[in-house]
Amino acid sequence: MRRRTSLAGGVAAVALAVSTDDLNWMPLNQGTPVATPTAGTKGQRDPFIMRKQNGGFVVLAADLTGTDFTRQNQYIHAWDSADLRSFTGYRRLKMHSTPTHTWAPEAF
Repeated sequence: MRRRTSLAGGVAAVALAVSTDDLNWMPLNQGTPVATPTAGTKGQRDPFIMRKQNGGFVVLAADLTGTDFTRQNQYIHAWDSADLRSFTGYRRLKMHSTPTHTWAPEAF
């Protein structure tokens, strides 16, 4: 599974593709972004996909737009998905209260 952050109409969004050989990739959802943030900076970076114990998935991404890495942000975006085609339960999670960044979220 490959994930990438793309710009869809000027808004950062997650698009997904699958491969059986890591050479040839087939876009999911016809290459249309599947997860777009609607709160915070409305941007995202460093998406992370995790399979949940129930077989579904969760997608996490840093709440950051553009390349202004001096902008402090304590939040991440999160979505749930049963099939990596439809996403529900969007939420923006505050990770800490310190004046610094939240980068490249991962979970286990």
